Amino acid sequence: MRAAVYRMLADVPGVRLIGDVRDQTGRPGVALGYRRNGSEARLIVGASQGCALADESWHGGTLLSYRVIVETAYTDENPPS
Repeated sequence: MRAAVYRMLADVPGVRLIGDVRDQTGRPGVALGYRRNGSEARLIVGASQGCALADESWHGGTLLSYRVIVETAYTDENPPS
């Protein structure tokens, strides 16, 4: 499943591999970027576990905002309505 997600992201026009980075808490990962209107959205994926660690918004070399994902889990429950 993880490999399929990477292949899908690689085929999205405009998505580029940024490479090895650390999220705002220092966890190592690999960043993918997408440029739009002079800014770049980045998704950081854990290097070893393959799950999303964070997403960031950049303009030039300035970090505008970020969200750190501290836990991911599976559930059988329906999402809140």
